[in-house]
Amino acid sequence: MIHEKPGTYKQVDVFLENTVVLCGTVKSVPVYSHVYYQTQYYRTVLSVVRTSGNEDLLPVEFSYDMVSCPMDEGAWVWVDGSIHTRSKFQPGPVRMDCFVSGHALRLPDELVYKNYVRLEGLLWKQPTFRKTPFERIISDSSIGVYRLHGRKIDVIPVIFWGRNASAVSTYKGGTPLIAEGRWQSRPYTKQYADGRTEELVAYELSIGTFKRVPCSAERRDAATYA
Repeated sequence: MIHEKPGTYKQVDVFLENTVVLCGTVKSVPVYSHVYYQTQYYRTVLSVVRTSGNEDLLPVEFSYDMVSCPMDEGAWVWVDGSIHTRSKFQPGPVRMDCFVSGHALRLPDELVYKNYVRLEGLLWKQPTFRKTPFERIISDSSIGVYRLHGRKIDVIPVIFWGRNASAVSTYKGGTPLIAEGRWQSRPYTKQYADGRTEELVAYELSIGTFKRVPCSAERRDAATYA
């Protein structure tokens, strides 16, 4: 399912999708992040409240030429974008920076929280099947989605629950999937061997539905013998 040409980059033979739709309120005033090809990018945190009342605080990166609404603290914003990941180099261990890359930011049609993600990519590793301390069944893994030009890949942490967790635990790394769910933040305390602790935040896709999709070779075979 993954083909690699010597001296170039990997390409995949499945159509890949990385779509995020968020609607929430600006939690923090945008701050400068970096310059890329002479375009300045900024970062803010969007507050999206679940139906349970829990709040997800989600980093969003954008340039102001993508914005058509106020970005003041507390302002409602609709974000169309995709999930990006990159290594974050800092003192100590290298960590993964997960954020929403905003393609368009605008005023919402109605002031209702929304959090929807759809990915089509490759299961990046064999899922880890386990039970939580509250006896809930979960499987942790990640989905790899190649960007449009194919030279970079976003490896996105995902979590499956219940029957989904049991089903996906039998899949091998490299399996093509379509998955839909909610992009969420999860604070946790990391305990180090020397007794130190650190408060961190994990970002992951909580998957509501998923299905395996055939690779292009399987689709060709199906068409041949139909």
